[in-house]
Amino acid sequence: MNKKTLISSLLITLTFLFLNVQKVSAAINYNLFNYTYPVSAYYPKSSDKANVMGRIIKINNVRNDYSVSIPMDVSQNSEGKLNYFGLTTSTNVYFTHDSGNSITNAGSLTGPNTLVGPGLQNPVKLPIPSSTITIDGQTYYFNYYVVQVVTEKVISPINEVQGNNYALQPLDTLPANANFAWAYYSDSPGAIIHYKTEDGTELLTSPTLIGESGDTIPSEVRDFTGYTLVSVPEEDSLKKAQLTNLTYVYRKNPVAAATVTVKYIDTQGNSISDSIPLSGNVDQEYTTEQKIISGYTFNEVQGNKSGLFSTTPQTVTYIYTKNPIEIKTGTVTIKYVDTNGNSISDEITKSGNVGSLYTSEQKKILGYNFKELQRDNLQLNPKL
Repeated sequence: MNKKTLISSLLITLTFLFLNVQKVSAAINYNLFNYTYPVSAYYPKSSDKANVMGRIIKINNVRNDYSVSIPMDVSQNSEGKLNYFGLTTSTNVYFTHDSGNSITNAGSLTGPNTLVGPGLQNPVKLPIPSSTITIDGQTYYFNYYVVQVVTEKVISPINEVQGNNYALQPLDTLPANANFAWAYYSDSPGAIIHYKTEDGTELLTSPTLIGESGDTIPSEVRDFTGYTLVSVPEEDSLKKAQLTNLTYVYRKNPVAAATVTVKYIDTQGNSISDSIPLSGNVDQEYTTEQKIISGYTFNEVQGNKSGLFSTTPQTVTYIYTKNPIEIKTGTVTIKYVDTNGNSISDEITKSGNVGSLYTSEQKKILGYNFKELQRDNLQLNPKL
């Protein structure tokens, strides 16, 4: 059973003709509820009309009296049974209202049988009612169960017995000290409160909050870690035969993300260009680029070329293959000439790779003395 808080005290006027029910001011804890069924906008109190009904329509001489808080008795014995006060057949009924102050007995809840008899019984779950009923062409929507509990399991025809009303959902456990259980209906299908991000993601959705048409919808700002409220709905009230949706909109706060590092390496793992660090906020998109690097051909990329920043550092690595070096050859011609440029010995031609070293020799030529060496490109370490 969902744990319910005690009802706050009600104020009785000096004339004792009307009861004043204070509306719920604290945030409704939706986690307490079964979302399959509607939740009273006044939870855990019943509505004004239901409380007045519990005062005027006395069952077993019990009167709503909120000067004393009466808890629901759900204590079980060693066999898991509850000692029920017992509900009479006349109390197991549907009740509706007509958007005014009248309360109407709309028919039997459980038929000719009582919801529970007196004495030790297995815990009784409040039955699942019809979601709607129709009376004189008017559709009424299930609100909640009005369950009245008493201080003592005593019926006194002379002295009034104190009672408190609670609003319960279907399948909640009926308290042992329940005097009546009414299925309460209204002419409004209720409202749903949505808490969404700007992209429509639901942060929280309320169960169907239900009450009487014209009642203010109890919507309120909620705090969500990491989000900032950017839009609130206008105050609205429950509509007759129309479900109302109210939406609060939140923006996700930016969170600095870990760095995405983009590397450019060769197949040996050597860096061939400066790495690029990318920064941004968590869930923002990042993109990387393949560079054109002289002397290298792109091979593959490791990691996500594009993606979302996160709280974890990421690395994207572009891998390149070094282009093969083109080998060029050259020749060196060694000539032996006199001072008039006439050849006096056979030329010698040497060949090799461009950039490699070569050597030449001074010959001894009969009838000639060596004078000098002439080169096209003078250098200490001659190369081809």
